[in-house]
Amino acid sequence: MARANEIHLGWDYYQNAVDYMRSAGHHKPSMLMDIEASRRTEINYINGKFVEYGTRAGIQTPYNTTMRSLIKGIEFRMEARR
Repeated sequence: MARANEIHLGWDYYQNAVDYMRSAGHHKPSMLMDIEASRRTEINYINGKFVEYGTRAGIQTPYNTTMRSLIKGIEFRMEARR
């Protein structure tokens, strides 16, 4: 999808990303921490961007679309409780 949107990540991007994820260790994701604290998440800037770039390139992004919808539903419920 990056190539389809003319985004150059560099030749070593994928290996660096895998290495980073392996070294991250056990931790609680920041999006979960946001939900637990009843804060808005960064879902639009993460999964939402994948959906946007996929749409531009004509590539379906069903997992990212679903994840964004689920998190937006949680955010909606949190806001309704306030």
